[in-house]
Amino acid sequence: TATQPPYDTRFFEQRVDHASPAANATWRQRYLISEAHWGGPGSPILFYTGNEGPITGFWAACGFVTEVLAPRLGALVVFAEQRFYGESLPFGRIGSFSPAALALLTAEQVLADYALLLTSLKAQLHAAESRVVAFGGSFGGTLATLFRAKYPHVVVGALAASAPLGYYSPTYWKERGVDELTWFRTVERVYTEAKEGCYETLVRAVHLANATARSDGRAAAAAFGLCSPPEDADAFVFWVTEALESMPQIDYQDAGSPVNATCEAVRRELQGAELLAAL
Repeated sequence: TATQPPYDTRFFEQRVDHASPAANATWRQRYLISEAHWGGPGSPILFYTGNEGPITGFWAACGFVTEVLAPRLGALVVFAEQRFYGESLPFGRIGSFSPAALALLTAEQVLADYALLLTSLKAQLHAAESRVVAFGGSFGGTLATLFRAKYPHVVVGALAASAPLGYYSPTYWKERGVDELTWFRTVERVYTEAKEGCYETLVRAVHLANATARSDGRAAAAAFGLCSPPEDADAFVFWVTEALESMPQIDYQDAGSPVNATCEAVRRELQGAELLAAL
């Protein structure tokens, strides 16, 4: 028998466009909820401001909220899925990704979704006196911060983990010690600290992948296990570099320590086809 998840999956009839009061169209927003530790009406609510991905993955990564704070505070736990991700698709799996539909994928609409969901849920649970604290990590942390700022009557506080708020206003970059290349330098440092020569080897490997994709698409396809040669070399190289630049963000032991694994696989002594295959 499959293990049951530690939450209930529910759906909320959400407004499509909060900026148009006359628009009555709705869609089904997924959210996860656990009353396992809740003390009932009046006890707190811990609310995760879902970000860019299926909400089930964020639940699995937030043990501090679900396993530490919830039992300690006797809290209700709610994880809301962001519109246009996971199963929360306002116009279905086909219609949700047109330019016209994606115009409704804005921070303002997302925050309004969360405000309406919480307001309705508190009324349903007769929990008007239950205070809500928002949580989020990375872009979800940014959303948690903005949620507290824009809807202080809905959430009394927010805990933002690894939220890149300092990047949003270049006016304060200098005093915060950041610039356009801060993230790139962080990626470089992580690979350099993982193994001597790793970063330089990866740069060499990416240059090789770029050249191969443009001169011998079949070789590139064979090295990367693609069904056919890349039709767009720029998109192919972006795919490779995006993966390498993303791994430092999730370099956890329970995720297999991807940076260390990459540095072990893409060794500095490799050349040519072997280097490409290792990448």
